[in-house]
Amino acid sequence: MYLVKPLSFEDASGKVKMMLEAVNNEMGHVPNFFNTIANSPAAMETYLGAHETLHGGSLPRETQEKIAIAVASHNGCDYCLAAHTAIGRSIGIPDDELRSAQSGLSMDFRERAILEIAIELNARHGHPGGELVQKALAFGISVDELFEIAANVSMNILSNSINGLAYTEVDFPLVFNTEVDAA
Repeated sequence: MYLVKPLSFEDASGKVKMMLEAVNNEMGHVPNFFNTIANSPAAMETYLGAHETLHGGSLPRETQEKIAIAVASHNGCDYCLAAHTAIGRSIGIPDDELRSAQSGLSMDFRERAILEIAIELNARHGHPGGELVQKALAFGISVDELFEIAANVSMNILSNSINGLAYTEVDFPLVFNTEVDAA
């Protein structure tokens, strides 16, 4: 049950309606998250702007989705876990990699380091300590990529927070959260 009612496309106007149309054009539908965040044009514009900018960044799209899965899993955001798992599948990430991302695991050592850094940034609220930078550099992660990891974590904390505040109804196939549900 929603705590914050989503804004319907019919009730949207102006810039918000244009942003919802852009989401619909990109995804083929408007997920509940976007109808919910549409209650705040500034929050929606912030999220969409960050999303678009980061998808043009140096981290591969697959890695960005795995960061989103890891953050959602650790923050207990069922909506984001389901959404980013579905998006990950749609771009060709195998199911075993999607499940592993929940725990920050990857068969690729560099990507595993990226996911561990993302989880640590999230857990320590952006204050992980200098050893994290040293770890990143040791795995060949550039400062540009390190800052993009931080930006991806921040964007996903925003979506986790919106969904937590609103109790957004999950409109993607539910996913078993290995980090929360197994505990």
